[in-house]
Parts: sequence; C-alpha cells; structure tokens
Amino acid sequence: RFFNRDDGKGLLQRLGLNYRAVLNVGAIGILPIEPCNGGLFQIVEGGRLAIILPVADERPLSAWEGSPSPIYDLLAFFPEHPEQWFLRIGGAAMLGMETVNSTLLKIEQMKGLRLYSTPISWLRNECEGAVILKPDQALVYLWPFKEVITDDFSQASAVYHALHSPLPDIPKVMIEPSGRTA
Repeated sequence: RFFNRDDGKGLLQRLGLNYRAVLNVGAIGILPIEPCNGGLFQIVEGGRLAIILPVADERPLSAWEGSPSPIYDLLAFFPEHPEQWFLRIGGAAMLGMETVNSTLLKIEQMKGLRLYSTPISWLRNECEGAVILKPDQALVYLWPFKEVITDDFSQASAVYHALHSPLPDIPKVMIEPSGRTA
C-alpha cells in the first residue's frame, strides 16, 4: 500500500515530533524497509514502515545558505522500536555530528555534549546533541568534551567505561634515512 503525506504527518505527530524536528533534520522519510546483516537496511515493497533520516555533518538549513552538506548515510528505525536502528551503507558513527563539529570549533566556549539514546529522543529535542550509532567509531569525538550528558543510565555507563578504558599502545615515531639518495 502507498503511504501518503497525511499518514506520515499523523505518524510524526503521534511520535511527539513537531515541525522543528523536520526542519532541523532537513527531511524525514517514512518508507518500508527490511533489515539486513550487519545492521544495514534496504528499502523494499512490503517491508515494515520505518522512519528514515539523513546523516550529515551539518544542518541542512545552514547548508542551504551555501553548498549542500553531503549526506554520509541514511538511518532507519521502526517507530515502535526506536532503540534499534539500521544504516543504509554503514558509514555513519554519530547522528548529530553538526552539533559535535560546531561545539568543537568553539573550543574555548566548549562545555558538555548532550547524547540521546535513540534517534526519536534526539528528534523530540529538536536535533540538539547527538546519538552514538557506532560506539567503536564515535567515542573518539567525545574526548575533547568536559562533560557528556545522556538520557539513559546504560548509555552513560557504557560511555564512561569506554572513555576510561586504557588507551592502546601508541607506536613510536622514528626517522631513519632510507639509504638511497637522488
């Protein structure tokens, strides 16, 4: 069956999303998907309806003022299970990188970074902050922050333990002439 605009508007309202969330993220799709191996998804006829969001480095509204921001990936989640999400190509580490990047650019004013445990809670809060999509790749972005504030105890615990785990050995950097001369 086709999913029309009124159905989509009603679903977004039932999820507690307002027009600011749509404006801040740039576009919200509602399409049938099927999860695949490796945390990926594909769009298929007859799949379950999912919310689909673009993952980019900056807000689309700021991109409209200049050149468009590249979209690195698409994120999909089922409205009834927002704690489980899927990526289209698997290239995104965080949703909300524009907040991370803009805060890092203002290092002297930097305070905390707000993390949300699900994309729906991020959307409900008008896309301020970020959602860790791939913890093994995203944690490197958290090191510069003085505080990380989260909405979920298990996420707070995981982030705390990951940030306080020992760093791997850093290789020595040496200079050794190659022996060849021009």
